[in-house]
Amino acid sequence: MRKTRRVGRTRTRGRATTPVARTAAPPAPRDASTVVGTLALIGVSLLVYIPALWAGWVWDDREYVWGNPLVLGPAGLRDIWLHPSALPQYYPVVFTLFWLQHALWGLNPFGYHLVNVLLHGVNACLVWGLLRRLGVSGAFVAAAVFAVHPVQVETVAWVTELKNVLSGTLALFALRVWIDGLETRTWRRYWLGVTAFVAGLLSKTAISPLPLVMLALAWWRRPTEWRRTVPRLVPFVLASVALGAVTLWREPADMTTGLSPAQRCLLAGRAVWFYVGKLLWPADLMTIYPRWPVDVGAPIQYSGPLAIAAVLGALWSTRSRIGRGPLVAVAAFVAVLAPSLGLQEFSFMLAAYVADHFQYLASVSVIALGVAGLTRVGERLRVGPAAVRAAFSVLIAGLALLTWRQAQVYRDEETLWRAALTRNPQAWVAHWGLGQALQQRGSLDEALEHFRSAAQLQPDYGAIYYDWGQVLDAQGHTDDAIAQYRTAVRLSPRRVDIRLALGNALARSGQVAAAIDAIRQAAQNAPEDASTRYALGGLLLQQGQLDAAAGEFAAAVRLRPGDADLRTALAVALLAQGRLDAGIEQYRAVVRLKPDDAEARQRLEAALAARGTR
Repeated sequence: MRKTRRVGRTRTRGRATTPVARTAAPPAPRDASTVVGTLALIGVSLLVYIPALWAGWVWDDREYVWGNPLVLGPAGLRDIWLHPSALPQYYPVVFTLFWLQHALWGLNPFGYHLVNVLLHGVNACLVWGLLRRLGVSGAFVAAAVFAVHPVQVETVAWVTELKNVLSGTLALFALRVWIDGLETRTWRRYWLGVTAFVAGLLSKTAISPLPLVMLALAWWRRPTEWRRTVPRLVPFVLASVALGAVTLWREPADMTTGLSPAQRCLLAGRAVWFYVGKLLWPADLMTIYPRWPVDVGAPIQYSGPLAIAAVLGALWSTRSRIGRGPLVAVAAFVAVLAPSLGLQEFSFMLAAYVADHFQYLASVSVIALGVAGLTRVGERLRVGPAAVRAAFSVLIAGLALLTWRQAQVYRDEETLWRAALTRNPQAWVAHWGLGQALQQRGSLDEALEHFRSAAQLQPDYGAIYYDWGQVLDAQGHTDDAIAQYRTAVRLSPRRVDIRLALGNALARSGQVAAAIDAIRQAAQNAPEDASTRYALGGLLLQQGQLDAAAGEFAAAVRLRPGDADLRTALAVALLAQGRLDAGIEQYRAVVRLKPDDAEARQRLEAALAARGTR
């Protein structure tokens, strides 16, 4: 940590430095200290997240990884990129990495957790390099605080949030390339930055405000030339708008809070201060935070947005004295948070207005501002470097201890949701999630209690009734299960899996015609879903509707040509129609796909024998 003799208002090449940053330094050499610092940041990340490394699957990990056929299947890589509707969110870079991880270590969660932790360590190194490149005081300390701060646990310890750490890696890299480009202006590196940013958007579009940060950095570092950088931002802005529109298109239209635009503005203002508070005092961290009332008629609720405006106004008016750095840091924090502040509604807001993982990348600004400010205060007060290092070491150690403890909450799904309910008993998502965890381990009666509690707290969420019905189905209460499935279909009419469950339950209860109608509607909602076409074909085959059944099976095979079970079903339907040659062709394909399947060979031989007797 470098101590300067003059810490007041100084001039370098005609512009004031700030209490946050000095004049941009040249690229740091790759000396031994850089290697040691890099290893230290990655090492401390691994150390504090040891509890997470040995954790299991939680929350959305089933939908994103271990229950996702595109991740598990060999042909899924194509659909990951070419069929946006087949994914929970269209983040193909993330799902490609999940696909590769599954190919490497199957469904062992350790490997997935290790990737998240290592990427987080890499991000800490990128933060260090970026801040050092900008000449920010205390750059290494800020990177270390970022690495061990407990608000990052939700991102790092949750496998699904690979999208957060990976998009963060690519965004930080793009920012570094952009900063270097302000000095060197090499087009090769410029397009490398654009590519990294697009890949980041394809990992998570929450980084879409990054062009605003790039512009702010140019205004800060090149105050007389920043306007010349505007045309170079065009590809970044176009990519943000295009892929942001895809994300909005994929967002469920029926999952909204109903907040008015004025209410959403008040919500955003308070949320910003919530995130600042958790960075400064990371106590009572929760998976699901209680939602607060948003009342446009309460004057106190305007304090959040007004305070933000006041801070930005004060930093603007004093920029000639303290420099532009603090203003850029605060503006960047608000800008990067913007997609998660509730100005545009998204489905998570039904559960909570805020979440720790929403500020993963944005936190860099406040952490850097705070550490740099404390560093300069120490210099102004003439505190010795040893004392400053000791104080920061205590801070980092305390944060690391909190992170270690918080990471243990993510040991498994039941632990996660019980901890959430301890802090927020009214969290309907926690009741729902705990019910699912109990259902998986066979505690069906206790699972029903939590599903009932979730439905009482959030009566308009169809997935709760679907899981409720699944438990009733498993207990043999088919009629009661059908009632819950019907409620779920009414609330979530486009959910294919719910209609499939309803159709299957109706079929088991003998209501085959109603079952066919339910599954046919599911197929209409998801014409590219092979499983639905397969289920519909099976019911039609039972009813003796051979042509219709064969048509559905053929459609399923076209969607998943490498699925031996679908081809077997099609072969059965074709042979039932008397189309021996077509059926034999399908059985031959099954044998090619599963050469060790003795039953498939027997069926093929039987079909060949039948054709030979004609």
